Amino acid sequence: MNNSIEPCKGLENILQRAADGSLKGFMKVFALFHAGRCKGCGTYLERMELTIKALREGREHSENEEALARLKAKVQELAKSSD
Repeated sequence: MNNSIEPCKGLENILQRAADGSLKGFMKVFALFHAGRCKGCGTYLERMELTIKALREGREHSENEEALARLKAKVQELAKSSD
């Protein structure tokens, strides 16, 4: 454990997997317990979770905009063909 803002050496990958939900079992328990007690790893885990959440929300928003644009184009196409 450390008191810096950097995660403990060798734990970055484990914390990344904990943040994205792919870590399971004992390793997940270990990572969350450690991050709860270690300032550097806790900060790293929190930032990873926020980053992953923002990326997922951005991807969903982008996909929704693309789908809406396709739908609008199709409605306009149908409106023109019915005239």
